[in-house]
Amino acid sequence: MLLIFKSKIFRVFIIILTLIFVLVFLKRDVIFQEGNPIPLAIAITKLTFQDVEMVRVWQNPDQYIVKQGNYEPFIKHMDDEGEKYIGEFEGGILFENEKGNVTSEIGIRSFTKYYDLIDAH
Repeated sequence: MLLIFKSKIFRVFIIILTLIFVLVFLKRDVIFQEGNPIPLAIAITKLTFQDVEMVRVWQNPDQYIVKQGNYEPFIKHMDDEGEKYIGEFEGGILFENEKGNVTSEIGIRSFTKYYDLIDAH
C-alpha cells in the first residue's frame, strides 16, 4: 500500500487534480454564472456533435441552446406551439397568439462566442 503513494504516476495525478481544483476555485464565478454548468455543457456538446440545430437544456425546459444567430429552429418550434412569429427586437423575439395579441417576449443572449441561450419563460 505504501508503494502507491511513492509512485511518480500517483504524485503527478495528485498534482494535476490539485491544479484542476485550484483553477475551478479561482474561476468559480465564471464557471457557475448560470448555476450548474453541467446541463449547459451537455446541451452544447449535443449541438456540436449531433446533427441538430437546437437543444433543450436539461433540468431547465424553458432554455434552449442554438448556434449564434440561428433562431429558425426555435421559431418553428413556437409556430408548432401555436405562436406566430412577429419579429426580433434588441435582445429577443416577439410572438403573438391567434387573436393577434403579443403573448411572448422571448429573451436571447449570447452565451459563448458560438452559441446563444434562449430563455423561453
